[in-house]
Amino acid sequence: MRSILLSAAVSIVIAVSVASPASAAAPAFDSAADPAYAPYLNTGQMPAGVNGGYGWGPWEETYSSFSNLKPNAIFSTVPTSGFSWPSPIISPGAMWQIPMTFAGFQPPTYVGRYFDGALSVGQTLSFDFEGVPTIAILSADGIGAAYEIYGNPYIVSFEDSLPISSLSTNVHDTIGGGHFSMTPIDSEHATLTFTSFGPSGSTESLEMPYVDVEGVAFEEAEHLPGYFNNLSVSPEPASAALIAAAGLGLLLRRSRKGRSLNTPGPTL
Repeated sequence: MRSILLSAAVSIVIAVSVASPASAAAPAFDSAADPAYAPYLNTGQMPAGVNGGYGWGPWEETYSSFSNLKPNAIFSTVPTSGFSWPSPIISPGAMWQIPMTFAGFQPPTYVGRYFDGALSVGQTLSFDFEGVPTIAILSADGIGAAYEIYGNPYIVSFEDSLPISSLSTNVHDTIGGGHFSMTPIDSEHATLTFTSFGPSGSTESLEMPYVDVEGVAFEEAEHLPGYFNNLSVSPEPASAALIAAAGLGLLLRRSRKGRSLNTPGPTL
């Protein structure tokens, strides 16, 4: 009994110290159904300075170098009434559309946003997407992408290492789109979960090295538009600390499960 209590106490102390840094992200959420976007539904490019939801910075546009951010991100808000995808991406009644581009005309362009602090242990970044060739999870140091998601089936690369490390999933890009979530489980590791929707949909979770992240960006597709929706960071840092404490308590008494870059194993 004493060892269990000691483990719990140590877990709480560690969790609070790693899950509640001064710069931890506040809760954030935005969807294309936010009232801020309603006047521009299906009217073409969104004007600069329209920012819905809470906890997110302004919309920005950048090239694949993730430098020279521009405030006039090129994207639009479209109704989902004409789409029959079995996916949460359409459930709010509107979603964001990234215009298509044509190969060779310009470097890849990304539309993205930052939240207001680094994702901390126990917090989850998540979003829905469809037809986006590359998604960048942006580092907190402002240098660029810490992770990139691409391919079919989905591949995730850890850009903060040399050589760049990557893991392949068995989750395929489907017409119903996909859902992604990322949760740091301690200061050095995170769980990344991919879900695809539709008749051939599936879910898979991976464990990867973690570095602080603070934003997300979506690349323009070639020849066809891409879509995304439901940007979320949750819960608030104090709640994340309690969740991390519970998780650390369990980790003290059982071996870590899941697939890792460092320790191959079965899929969660």
